[in-house]
Amino acid sequence: MQYANTLLKHKVLFGSDYPLITPDRWLADFQQIAIKSEVRPLILKENAVKVLRLDVDPATDITLLDPSSGEMRTVIKSVVQKPWGIEWATE
Repeated sequence: MQYANTLLKHKVLFGSDYPLITPDRWLADFQQIAIKSEVRPLILKENAVKVLRLDVDPATDITLLDPSSGEMRTVIKSVVQKPWGIEWATE
């Protein structure tokens, strides 16, 4: 729990034993463990949103990991339909 609250707080994802353990039971048990209140949303949702790129609109943003810096950066700002095809506006 110590690392989930500190060093790994942006790496831990929600998981369950569904259907063996219902979501209500899992969440009730999760409330009982020593996870900081500011880390709970990271584990339950925000880390998965980042990893699965659910906050990116593929029609307007394509975000890639920059291997040199380890940071995410947007490489395509917009997509425009043209008569000859699709045109991407990059940084």
